[in-house]
Amino acid sequence: MNIQERFLFSHTYEDIIYTLGKWRILSLSDLKKKIGYQCSHQAFSKLVRRLEKYEYLESIYYQNYKKYLFLTNKGLKEAGLKKTYPINKEVIQHDLICVNVLHKLLQEDEIFLDGSLSLEDEGRSNRPDGLIKLTNRRKLAIEVELTQKQSYRIEQKFTEYTNNHGIDYVLYLFSRPSVFKAYQKRIDELDRKINPLVKKKCTSKIILMIEPTIKSNDFYLNNADCYFNGRISKFEKIKNQYLV
Repeated sequence: MNIQERFLFSHTYEDIIYTLGKWRILSLSDLKKKIGYQCSHQAFSKLVRRLEKYEYLESIYYQNYKKYLFLTNKGLKEAGLKKTYPINKEVIQHDLICVNVLHKLLQEDEIFLDGSLSLEDEGRSNRPDGLIKLTNRRKLAIEVELTQKQSYRIEQKFTEYTNNHGIDYVLYLFSRPSVFKAYQKRIDELDRKINPLVKKKCTSKIILMIEPTIKSNDFYLNNADCYFNGRISKFEKIKNQYLV
């Protein structure tokens, strides 16, 4: 970092970088709200442009030409994220859906205490898309699946999550019924091989949710159908029975 770059850094610049490190990608207006910037939108846009000029941030226009911001490799290092998954512009929709899902969960119920879509832990095979802390100190992992993975990979992740004692529940979200049904079939096949007296079943920890509207900005998760414990239930029922 040269002298000119050091001079531009203030608490606001740092807040922008660290907030994007936590949330992965945010619209300009959402970023302004999250850091609590009190001055005008124009003034905030100027701060963002300076960080773009010095290559700490990149932006993309998406969903009705809204400006979305994310960290470059230089910005990731400044945020202290040494082992990271940088944003891939080819799959930007996936990252935006992850952010929207996390926002919805945190807004819809007070049992969801805090969460993040951190870019840390590159190389871990079972790194979730997001992680939410519940009020009872349990942890809920979030996985957004827009396309179907290969069968062996699905089974591998299901097994890893079931055996991971650091995560209490996993919520998979699907927008396509065909993908939802494929994952439901795989998890049932895995559970048929498990002796419940010896080992925990995958369906007692992993929640599969089908919600076609998650690709839009307007969706409601409590009413979504979920496959859990071998049956279809509404997410609100599962949440109130198991997550509280």
